[in-house]
Amino acid sequence: MRTFLAKKAIAFPIAGALVLGAAGAGHAVGLIGSDSAAPAATAAPDATAAPDATAAPVAAAAKAPAIVNTKFPIRAAFVYPWYSENFAGKSGGSQFDPSAGKYSMDKASTIDRQIKDMKYAGLQAGIASWWGKGKREDKRLPLMMARATKLNFSWSAYYEKEGYGNPTAKQIAADLKYLRKYSDQPAWLHVKGKPVIFVWADGKDGCAMASRWAKANRTAQYYVVLKVFGGYQDCAQQPQGWHQYADGLDVQKGYSAIASPGFFAVDKTKADKTRSPKRFRADVTTVARSKAPFQLIISYNEWGEGTAVESAKQWSSANGHGTYINILHQVFRAYPR
Repeated sequence: MRTFLAKKAIAFPIAGALVLGAAGAGHAVGLIGSDSAAPAATAAPDATAAPDATAAPVAAAAKAPAIVNTKFPIRAAFVYPWYSENFAGKSGGSQFDPSAGKYSMDKASTIDRQIKDMKYAGLQAGIASWWGKGKREDKRLPLMMARATKLNFSWSAYYEKEGYGNPTAKQIAADLKYLRKYSDQPAWLHVKGKPVIFVWADGKDGCAMASRWAKANRTAQYYVVLKVFGGYQDCAQQPQGWHQYADGLDVQKGYSAIASPGFFAVDKTKADKTRSPKRFRADVTTVARSKAPFQLIISYNEWGEGTAVESAKQWSSANGHGTYINILHQVFRAYPR
């Protein structure tokens, strides 16, 4: 299994405004309760019949927690729940040294620190890398969801399978159904009643991918945000949203805007994109002013690719958040949602 994702991609600028796809009805959540009542008492023998016993009261139906919709613009960062494993191994590690050391995302204290960090940065959600049912990232979602509930934060998922194959509409639908165990919770990011999911794609994907996801989502009813490819706006089947994943500034007008501090993979001797706090501040300012529905940061903690904004010894700060989180805090505060 690869230990980090080579997600560097080509930007596809668009001329003119694009309009977000329409969102349909939200997912209906059933009620849980009891319909049984105690039977009437039998009349006493050789005596005046006893009145029927009053039926036992029916337990009040327990409603599922209400879904919380997040208004646009939504500011979020891509998060990778594969630590501490990916700090070690032949292809693990990083060019940089996280201030928190080789932390474990199995610990509530780690998840709490990261959520508080992202909230300080002005983010409403994290987009957690997801590789499938039973994988290590999936096994960490219950803890991440529980801590998000406590700290008033939201999670979405980054569906990685699409970037390494072409799952069928049936397979996608099964995964989306499985994810409902998380996405029906209030701590999952929702837009217009629908749980949001982001989808990674490879360089060969095209309109056929959009068609597969449209078919899978007919019953799943997610707010699907696919990764862009050349000519995506001309596809007959359109998802609810589109995003880019790259190592710098990119604006997909009407859909999303991204910023990244740099790109320096652990297996390279030279950075593909050198870090610059000054450039990052300018890029984040462009993102904040773009009015894009999704304003995304790549990434919170992809240490293998060197795109993390999480604090490192190389850019630590007195308040503990680090240079890049502080920049996000300052810019997003200057340009409130």
